[in-house]
Amino acid sequence: MGSEPVQFALARHLELIFDINRHFLQQVRLHYPGNDAILRRISIIDEDGPGAVRMANLAVIAAHHVNGVAALHSHLVQNNLFPDFAKILPRKFTNVTNGVVPRRWFALSNPPLNDFLSDTIGADWPARPDGLRQLEAFQDDPALLERWAACKLTCKRHLAAIIEHQSQLIVDPSSLFDIQVKRIHEYEGQHLNALQVITQYLRIKNGTIDGMVPRV
Repeated sequence: MGSEPVQFALARHLELIFDINRHFLQQVRLHYPGNDAILRRISIIDEDGPGAVRMANLAVIAAHHVNGVAALHSHLVQNNLFPDFAKILPRKFTNVTNGVVPRRWFALSNPPLNDFLSDTIGADWPARPDGLRQLEAFQDDPALLERWAACKLTCKRHLAAIIEHQSQLIVDPSSLFDIQVKRIHEYEGQHLNALQVITQYLRIKNGTIDGMVPRV
């Protein structure tokens, strides 16, 4: 699709795109005089086709930084998708993996567990990657294991109350909670959880439930 539909629907936007493209190409031309090939490749407007607006090129030019979700993604972006831009604007391409450290997430999302761990192995446990190994020394401590179980039950009762409030479903907090959060990706492992649910259903249907734990 050429730029005509864009001009028809977003005439002023297209003017701005042409201005951005012209200014950017002028800057690049100063560093690569006579290299028309690279100018055609990085132009926001497809010079060799129907004049389509290359939205990805526009995004790279307009962005403060271009970042991949993981180091592999960033490598592909720089070397496969935008090698010319990476050469022209190397400082624009970065890699900052998104997400949060699991220990910090536990500390913020589960106050009873946080209090338990802080009392057991020290309040600085979220900052120590290997700190949780200290719990191995207490694996045969009945009092500690009982408190650990109480923390889990407290949170499951809280979740059960939320489920009842939002869905009018009463669930048993003493059962095993099998939870799927986020969408299911075909290229990640979450779909295995869906297959596991089917497996459990077939086990129940076929009567092979020996050793099966009640699940929510």
